[in-house]
Amino acid sequence: MALTRFSGAFNVWDYAYGVNPIIPPFQVIAGSPTSGTYSVTLALGVVSTPDGRAVSPVAGVPITIGSGSNVETITPSAVSNPTPLVYGTCVITGTFANAHGLGDEVKSGDFGLQEAATAASALGGGLVVCDRDFFRAAGLSTNANFTTFVTGYNSVSANVTILNWGGISGALSYKNSTPGSAYASSTVVLY
Repeated sequence: MALTRFSGAFNVWDYAYGVNPIIPPFQVIAGSPTSGTYSVTLALGVVSTPDGRAVSPVAGVPITIGSGSNVETITPSAVSNPTPLVYGTCVITGTFANAHGLGDEVKSGDFGLQEAATAASALGGGLVVCDRDFFRAAGLSTNANFTTFVTGYNSVSANVTILNWGGISGALSYKNSTPGSAYASSTVVLY
């Protein structure tokens, strides 16, 4: 069994619900027949990582919703999830370019990056490891692509560091001591 957290390191790929084939997506049970700002209701508000850690949608963390030509990635403005294990109590609000409703899937919109960072922050901090599986899923093939991807997100904690573990020499780490500010790269080469 894969460990999502080992010795203070959190594997991003293990938080990529709906993208990583061993972690299911969320299922929409109600939505809107038109585009705009609206809410979708999920069947359940929690899925589990391979080793049983709970992962739930969070406001400000991107999701990918829909399928085919209807698929889109948005950042929820609000998430209400008072009882994650009770059917129909998780509601995600955002601005959608498409209609979404019964049967649509909700997947991690950032391939698990901010979900893993949020988990690390909740436990006091740690290293968020982006391995080759993450690189493949996110379509990243260079360190420059990785830098562009990571610096597009905001730090969730001064105690969380993102590690480029994609196997390409010249890899850097990323963090920001001011939560809510974009991740910034270090100048120290990891390998």
